[in-house]
Amino acid sequence: MPILLSLLSAAAHASPPVIDIDGTVLLQLTVFLLVFLVLRQLVFLPHLALRRERAALVGGARAQAEQLAQASTAATEAHAQRVAGARQQANAQRVKHRLSAEASAQGQIAAARRAAEEQLTAARAVLAKTAPAAALALRARADQLAEEIAAKVLGRRP
Repeated sequence: MPILLSLLSAAAHASPPVIDIDGTVLLQLTVFLLVFLVLRQLVFLPHLALRRERAALVGGARAQAEQLAQASTAATEAHAQRVAGARQQANAQRVKHRLSAEASAQGQIAAARRAAEEQLTAARAVLAKTAPAAALALRARADQLAEEIAAKVLGRRP
């Protein structure tokens, strides 16, 4: 019971309120509004403007980077097409020159064959003209050599 009595006696004594609304609250509200307005003009608005400007610059830089990337891709594709065209032209020129060189080589080979055939025909003609005379001379010489060999083998002197 003594605790109950002490609680009742504490309740009977009225404690001051937690928030006392008087002239200081208005003074605090006035100071708060004054500081808010000053900081808003000097800090918050410039800071927000700076953030907006920075976001615009970053967005512009990103857009410019995307445009440059697209231009680079287009230039790369155009260059690849020009290289492919030049490669095709070079291959066509190479084939053309190779065929021309082969035709020229075939012409030179044919000319060399004709010249060789002409020389061979001329040599055969000369051989055909000189062969009977050479064969007659060889027969005569063969008979003479046969007699000399027989004399040496048999030991006779000519």
